[in-house]
Amino acid sequence: MTTITQTQTQYDRNEYDSTEYNRELEKNANSPSKFASLQNWRSYPQPTMPQLIYPELSYAIQGTIYDVYNTLCYLEIKEEHWEKALAIALTEKGLTVQQQVEYKLHYKDYPVGSFFTDILVEEKILLELILKTGTK
Repeated sequence: MTTITQTQTQYDRNEYDSTEYNRELEKNANSPSKFASLQNWRSYPQPTMPQLIYPELSYAIQGTIYDVYNTLCYLEIKEEHWEKALAIALTEKGLTVQQQVEYKLHYKDYPVGSFFTDILVEEKILLELILKTGTK
């Protein structure tokens, strides 16, 4: 009994592409071809996901945002109502939530202004809610 591995199946499906690749390499041995970058594809750095500073907290917040959205997405409500609903949902999950927290901005010890964040969760993550254009 012959066992076909995933690699063999992949090459079988791409037989035409590999033949075209080999022809192109032979035809343009001394000139760069459209397939030249394929020769060293393993040497290119692979993309990685950025590391989250607070992964468990981030995932809990993201799940809560989806819960609130799925409940209220059919209503045309204002940003402040989304903020209040999200704050309630995060508090129900046992997270410490503060709304409209003011932060002072400084540049080289000079005050340059201030801003308010919509929601501060566990004094670690700032949430700024923005509604899509066309909603109330």
